[in-house]
Amino acid sequence: KFEHILPKLKDYPLYPYLLHKKLSKEISSHQSSSYEVNQFIHRYSDSLLAKQLADQWLALQANKKNWPSYLSL
Repeated sequence: KFEHILPKLKDYPLYPYLLHKKLSKEISSHQSSSYEVNQFIHRYSDSLLAKQLADQWLALQANKKNWPSYLSL
């Protein structure tokens, strides 16, 4: 249900928080794409949410020894 209504909330002031929660959950379950994570980080680069997501993404890539993805961020 969340995935279905998320696109409708783009104008909602807390949209970045909802998107962050979605991406964070996907990173934790190894289902996120680097494209989505990169988009979020660049779009909200001045926010703490972007830093938190980047840290989570980089930790996952380092644990997987996926250095090309790690360096691409």
